[in-house]
Amino acid sequence: MIKKIVASIILILALCCVPFTLFAQGAKCTLSGKVIDQQNSPVAYASVAIYQDKTPIAGVVTDSEGKFTLKTNHSTDEYRLAIEFIGYEKYEGLIVPNKAHIDLGTILLKEAAVEVAEVVVTGKEVAQKSTVEHTTINASANMASSKGTAIDVLRSASSVSVSNDEIAIRGNKNILVLMDGVPTTASDLSTIPAANIQSIEVITNPDASHDAGGTGGIINIISKRNRAEGFSGMVAANYGFNHFANGNIALSYNRPKTSWRFSYNVKYEDDVVNSTLNRKVHSTRYEVFQQMQSTRYTFNNNISLGADFRINPRNRLSVDLKVMIPHLNIKQELHNTFTDREEFRHNDISWNRENIEGSVVYTHIIKPEVSDITIRASVSKIWGERPSYYSLGGELINRSVSGGSPLIPTLQADYKHKFKVGTLSAGAKLTYRHNTIYHQFYEMSGEDWAYSEAMSNDLLHTELVPAAYAMFASRIGKKFTYKVGLRGEFSTVTLNSKHDAINERENDFFVAPSLSATYKVAKNQDLSLALSRRIGRPTYPQLNPYMSMVDATTYEQGNMHLDPEKATKVDLSYNLRTEVVNLFANGYVNYTTDYISQVTKMDGERLITTYANADKDLKTGVELSLKVTPAKWFNFSVGANTYYVTTEGVFEGAHIDNRGWTNNSHLLLNFAPWKGGDIQLQYFVTTPQYYPQLTTSLTHQMNIGIKQRLLKGAMTVSVLLTDVFNTAKWEVWSHNNLFDLKNNSKNKSRMLYGGKNEMCITV
Repeated sequence: MIKKIVASIILILALCCVPFTLFAQGAKCTLSGKVIDQQNSPVAYASVAIYQDKTPIAGVVTDSEGKFTLKTNHSTDEYRLAIEFIGYEKYEGLIVPNKAHIDLGTILLKEAAVEVAEVVVTGKEVAQKSTVEHTTINASANMASSKGTAIDVLRSASSVSVSNDEIAIRGNKNILVLMDGVPTTASDLSTIPAANIQSIEVITNPDASHDAGGTGGIINIISKRNRAEGFSGMVAANYGFNHFANGNIALSYNRPKTSWRFSYNVKYEDDVVNSTLNRKVHSTRYEVFQQMQSTRYTFNNNISLGADFRINPRNRLSVDLKVMIPHLNIKQELHNTFTDREEFRHNDISWNRENIEGSVVYTHIIKPEVSDITIRASVSKIWGERPSYYSLGGELINRSVSGGSPLIPTLQADYKHKFKVGTLSAGAKLTYRHNTIYHQFYEMSGEDWAYSEAMSNDLLHTELVPAAYAMFASRIGKKFTYKVGLRGEFSTVTLNSKHDAINERENDFFVAPSLSATYKVAKNQDLSLALSRRIGRPTYPQLNPYMSMVDATTYEQGNMHLDPEKATKVDLSYNLRTEVVNLFANGYVNYTTDYISQVTKMDGERLITTYANADKDLKTGVELSLKVTPAKWFNFSVGANTYYVTTEGVFEGAHIDNRGWTNNSHLLLNFAPWKGGDIQLQYFVTTPQYYPQLTTSLTHQMNIGIKQRLLKGAMTVSVLLTDVFNTAKWEVWSHNNLFDLKNNSKNKSRMLYGGKNEMCITV
């Protein structure tokens, strides 16, 4: 009641401070609508006013459900509608009261927050927003979203590089991956359908409110949530000629106090990869040349359920459940030519997995627009199995079955309070990881399988990380804003194995400070600075000390003695925003000690891929995003990330250093040549990338897409041609003190996709 009285007094005073323009009595126009916030909750007691020029002519406040109705004189003139409430950005729009009744529908008020400035960098739809801390990618503005996965959407961020389905942020593969804030694995990015994604946050310099894990940064996938009131549904289908098909259905039902949502996505894809490998060992002069053809079959199912409950204006509850069931099978035909012999092999390997993720979020507003508390609980559980069969000369000689069952529950509480001088945020989080890993290897002995003790293993890995943080954001004058924060994380990691009687425990305390600041140089120009400290804890595969077979001469083995890597990150950015040009330029330095790197060592004729701590890794670079809109029907954007990397270290006599310049760039052209039509051209190029012992070669590709909206936007038909010139490939080479290596592969990257999606809404 007090809020309503205060809001009414503010509105009355505002309307009385200036003279009203007198209108002759005549026909009236009734305006109605509903005001909501970003959580789809009604904004009660917001002031709604109509202005002619700067003179107010009518006003009202919203009711407890955020609804309003006001009357004004019938007119053909353009009036200005303004909606305001404490803690939200002011909303303004133009109206013409030339009807008896106008329904303005649902109007969104955005929370006013002290943040670094952001710049729109592409697209008629806002395709990307960049700040000194992160880039947000709008999935629907990328035509690849009609057929692809999260990886296809990520390619449009110049800070992200994708090489052989491996993801790196500014050249660092040690990243933290989240799905709606719930921890998941990087491998899930290839199974999450782009059709279910609202946006992706690529957080290159996270503040203290984020987990300190992931020295490369954080990728957070944000799922779509339809907020239109009433029932709505979307059906989509896409077909990649002969080798790809997917379908998607999404349903939602929104009422003032509840929201329900459901989505299901199914995908089938097959692919043929041709690759060659040539390796020569210096010490023995032993050489192998390998030709391999791999046929990959992918079948994914994804189900999502969710509900929001707006219990009352001060209490909200959200519940989400996701089920991902990806299946992958690879059949490999290998022709190996060694120095002293020749052989033909066949491998049949499957990856079967079920992944369930659930989250519950409860928000209590202690004092409206002043303080609130949010409690989040989440759990991610994976059941994975990899059965493999190995044949030599047409005879089955080996088989194995391996798997793991990662469990990741989290519990988090966040408190926020707005003072006159700024906003204080504080919170605590508890994360637990538990994974039981097993590998059982068998060799054919006569007509029976013999269990191999040497090649079999088991491992239990656990990680407990309690954390706490505090952060303060404020403004000095009208031009300077800042955020300063501090986070502390204590981790306990254990490794246990019955097979080899391993019982290891490691404790570590890490302090992660952060600072970001923005200075408004002019009305459309900003300078920003961000500093942070990050930690990269070893993952399950990196720690697993047991050996598993990749092929006849190549094996994988983790290193249980790895130390966490620790990084210091500094970013300095410049934003320029005009009606024609938007420019974002960011210079950065990432310095990492105990850098976790994949390395290769020799054991006789066997090549063993493992992991080691390099002494240091330094990346210094510049990231640019430029959007130019010379005409209403055309705009283009360019993104480029260029950096110099230096890695230094030695592992068991092998040098694991490398250095060189790398550039990852993309060009996006958007045309709107006719009503409802869009033509999009994308071009990606990545110059050689430098990793310890390995260097990847230059790769590039072009995509062209056409989209047509029909039935007033209710239906969209699209055609997409990927890798127009069939230039995409993966090639890696190495010249080190142990061996020379060259490996390249090519898949069916040039594909023609067609699809449509329909949106049906009933209020």
